[in-house]
Amino acid sequence: MHFIDKSVRILWDNHLKHHGHAGIKMRLTLTQGGLKVNTRDHGLTEYYGHRIHLVKSHHINPKLIVWVYQHVGKNLKSEIRCHAALCEKVKHCK
Repeated sequence: MHFIDKSVRILWDNHLKHHGHAGIKMRLTLTQGGLKVNTRDHGLTEYYGHRIHLVKSHHINPKLIVWVYQHVGKNLKSEIRCHAALCEKVKHCK
């Protein structure tokens, strides 16, 4: 879990550095195939279920949901990346 905690700490510190203001507003939707994230700036991003390695709330903040995803990077190399979103309510993370 060290990778996750270190990655979440970097994301959280970046959030606080911007005075705790909300970053990009997004809508997360769980589907049968995985997770869909829709933003005004970036449009729709789909995270396929078979590539999601972990989804959980994080102890740093009970409203923080974290997921680890296996991306396909340059030259078709796998990359494991940590993503996070700050929900409006704790119950949304559950």
